[in-house]
Amino acid sequence: QELLSITESLDELKQVKANSEILVPISSGIFVKAEIKDTQELLVNVGSQVTVAKSVDETKELLQSQQHEITEYRAKMLEQVQLLVSHASKLEKEMTDLAAGE
Repeated sequence: QELLSITESLDELKQVKANSEILVPISSGIFVKAEIKDTQELLVNVGSQVTVAKSVDETKELLQSQQHEITEYRAKMLEQVQLLVSHASKLEKEMTDLAAGE
């Protein structure tokens, strides 16, 4: 959900003119007024405190890639949970059968 929100914000950024005043969030519900100098180039954290310059479209592609990875990971996790539930059900049945046999 957060990635979708960021993508929408990037779309809105394309409409902002350079040297416009904007509100920048510094914490949940806390903003500071700032003047935007460039709406074409973003600095993107790529890990280990390293940032690289990317265009808005390149940044959106990166976010879409991350969204795809998250979706794949979620599907794999759901599959694993289903296997565990199935295994737990089999164990429960075996225990019930053992208890009934005593």
